Amino acid sequence: MKITILGAGAMGCMLAKAIESPDNEINLVDPYEAHMEKIRKDGIRIIDRTGGESTVKVTSASTSSQDLEVQDVVVILVKGYDTEKILTENMNIVGDHTVVMTLQNGIGNVDILKKYIKEENIAQGIMFISASIEAPGVISAGYDSDKINVIFGAINENHDDKLFHEIEKAFSMNDIKTELNPDVDRIMWRKLYINAIYNLPCAVMHLSTKYTRTDENSVAILKAISDEFIAVTDKLGYNFDGDKLFRKYVTDAFEEYGDILPSAAQDTQKHRKTEAEFLNGAIVRQAKKLGLEAPVNETIYRLAMVQMNNYDNMFSL
Repeated sequence: MKITILGAGAMGCMLAKAIESPDNEINLVDPYEAHMEKIRKDGIRIIDRTGGESTVKVTSASTSSQDLEVQDVVVILVKGYDTEKILTENMNIVGDHTVVMTLQNGIGNVDILKKYIKEENIAQGIMFISASIEAPGVISAGYDSDKINVIFGAINENHDDKLFHEIEKAFSMNDIKTELNPDVDRIMWRKLYINAIYNLPCAVMHLSTKYTRTDENSVAILKAISDEFIAVTDKLGYNFDGDKLFRKYVTDAFEEYGDILPSAAQDTQKHRKTEAEFLNGAIVRQAKKLGLEAPVNETIYRLAMVQMNNYDNMFSL
């Protein structure tokens, strides 16, 4: 199967490792030229948390898809604010039967894809993995690099079921657990809960997860974010158990999840854009559509936007 990953950051490289197979042609496209050059020369070097190392060879790694044929699957793994740009720049590899799959954080990327791709050819999903780029061509995995889960599904009932099952098979290599799930929209919202609780709040507070869930004032904010999320998803018919989720990811979370600096906090630390629109901003948009209010999520979202728009004007802590 011909697969191109648009966005070969840490997550894109981990996906390449997971689906590496003689049966798959894997192409990486990313604007980070030094990263692409290193991968072309030496492959992707992946270091897991135990110190184990592996090298992944891909078919191609480039800043452009201009030399590629039409693909069977195009996976988008850029930040949400770059979705439209990278898709429109690479429409040459999208054919009538190409499945375009977003495995990105948050809610809202599918709406962008719908502007350019037939709905029956769109898939959405999530990856469960933590990783970061240590240097060009070098990826540090947050845990054992063979423990990767992907859940994806079609957004339209008129999709080619046979093709989607072929994709599930192609993505089930090297101990990766890939699941084609018809309830993927609910799963996307379920993952958004974790991002809404920690990603932007940690960025705005300039704290890691350990301190946002141990300070009584921040815990009160997280609980309000959670309650608003549950009100929205109840209206959508998902009926999550808010108390159970809050205990799992806040009250009792440290032993299982440890201390993490979420991606939005890392972006803020480096004065980069965050995915605010696709995280707490998505909850605010959906609340308004449903006739609800989400004032705490909106405050966190707007504070994140103010911060992002004024990096050059901020005083040092």
